[in-house]
Amino acid sequence: MVDTNPLLMMDIRNRITDLGLVVGLVVAAVIAVAFNAPQVVRVPLSLVTILALPGYVLTSALFPTDGRASQNPVDGRPRRGLSLIERGVLSIGFSLAVVPLVLLVVDVAGVALTTGSILAAVAVVTLLTTAVAAVRRRRTPSAVLFEPTLASVSGAGGSAGLLRMDLLTAALVLSLLFAGGAIAYPQTIDDQSATTEFYLLSPDDDGELRGFGYPTDFTTGVGESLTVGIGNRGSAETTYTVVSQLQLTDRRDNTTVVTDREELSREQVTVGANETRLLNQTVTVDSPGRYRLAFMLYQGEPPAEPTTDNAYRELHLWIDVSGVGVGN
Repeated sequence: MVDTNPLLMMDIRNRITDLGLVVGLVVAAVIAVAFNAPQVVRVPLSLVTILALPGYVLTSALFPTDGRASQNPVDGRPRRGLSLIERGVLSIGFSLAVVPLVLLVVDVAGVALTTGSILAAVAVVTLLTTAVAAVRRRRTPSAVLFEPTLASVSGAGGSAGLLRMDLLTAALVLSLLFAGGAIAYPQTIDDQSATTEFYLLSPDDDGELRGFGYPTDFTTGVGESLTVGIGNRGSAETTYTVVSQLQLTDRRDNTTVVTDREELSREQVTVGANETRLLNQTVTVDSPGRYRLAFMLYQGEPPAEPTTDNAYRELHLWIDVSGVGVGN
């Protein structure tokens, strides 16, 4: 039988401080992203962890005292900790300053900027700063210590007044959260459309792949080598289909119109999160002329009639095909 002794419950609530809640929220956010929880759970936890918690624990580490006036034991001068308004503003401001620096370090380290990597990096920094804040509080006299608990949040004890925020304070903090959320929200959702790379490579004289110098002069019956690169920078494994076409075009009203098309190849490939796949393509053209060589990328199965207009991503080269090699 569960012990519901009121004194025991009050003791537990007195032991769970704001720093303990920070640790719990960070862990919950990491678990939600790692196990791909529904967005209604994942997004709020990620936003709070990225936009508020790093700045809150940094503020707690720098300013462990509350807003009451006290006397400096060294020089006897009056001193005062931060008020709730100042703590709210600094928490959001510090978060918006710290998180971009964390992202810069992650990017320089060569790690892809995904929801998981961003949250993991911010979580590590937040937890380390939380430990520093806890040490600073242990060394602060209890008479001026800022350390709200669950009991004080619910109104128990004499420190309830420390957590009362007026409407102006709440509006200011919410406005800062909203502004920061508009910037950070795209990083907290799994947006595959913004995180897929699609590019062409061609071998040089030494066989090394490069992103320029593509073959544009073809000879009928002679194959030319190209490599299609697909980089999945999202947080989920994705299946793609690459369709290559040889297109005859015409200019009508300053618009390129496809008058005929021939499908050369169709290949499906599954690319894991933060992985890249290279597909080797050998293109052979049988008839001379000027063509548009198009490579179209689709997520999953392509439509019945693949075109550059309905493709998820598309690449193309203009090639000239001569018949010099015919019969050789």
